[in-house]
Amino acid sequence: MTPIPPTHIDPVPHSLSVVLPAYNEAESIAEAITEVYQFCSRHVSAWEIVIVNDGSTDDTIQRVTPLLCDSIKLISHPRNRGMGASLKSGYDAATCDYIVALPADRQIRADSLRVFLPLMDENTVIIGQYPTPHGGIVRAVMSKLFRVLTVHVGRLSVDVTGAYLFPAALYAQSDVPSDIASSTFLYSFQLLEAFKQHGARFMDVAQIPFRREKGYSRIARPGRIVRVAIEILLHRYHHRRI
Repeated sequence: MTPIPPTHIDPVPHSLSVVLPAYNEAESIAEAITEVYQFCSRHVSAWEIVIVNDGSTDDTIQRVTPLLCDSIKLISHPRNRGMGASLKSGYDAATCDYIVALPADRQIRADSLRVFLPLMDENTVIIGQYPTPHGGIVRAVMSKLFRVLTVHVGRLSVDVTGAYLFPAALYAQSDVPSDIASSTFLYSFQLLEAFKQHGARFMDVAQIPFRREKGYSRIARPGRIVRVAIEILLHRYHHRRI
């Protein structure tokens, strides 16, 4: 994996859309937006932030609204539709040459994208990988089990643990069919597999995650685990269509 470079780099000559999916992230969303804004202002020639409020029931929208401007826009789902649906909404709304998503809980910080920028290429998907697991033993075991299922059951061969950055043109050519696309985080694995089928080149880079400082994770809920398992099986059933 490519090591993280020095802090200063010249602004890249490409435009970048940063998607921030958020569900009940009122405690962290403003700070996440500020970090992305500052990063892009320093390192990207042209950019936008696309916030996807996924049916939040807390004050997420109230925290976002005062920050909206020409370069920061908000999409809201009337109900909670899931991570995959939020990513797809954000990617569909993106208008820049390249797209990346970051979690609104700030477990992946905007500054970690510095290593991605020099590698931006029209047929390259840059994938962040964690050098070491994070989140404790339970999450590590769940993550390992999920990857076994995606590879051996879902036939999804492209792995990712962090963020991934890709050309918008590649997304337009190879999006996942709507009747197959997962509403959970499995969607990212489906999309990366679709990129692979369209001949994209992949580059892994090291990306250091942070522990969640505010709010709580919903990944380990039993209902969500069962939902993801079912979607992996459905993907296997329909995978030849991608």
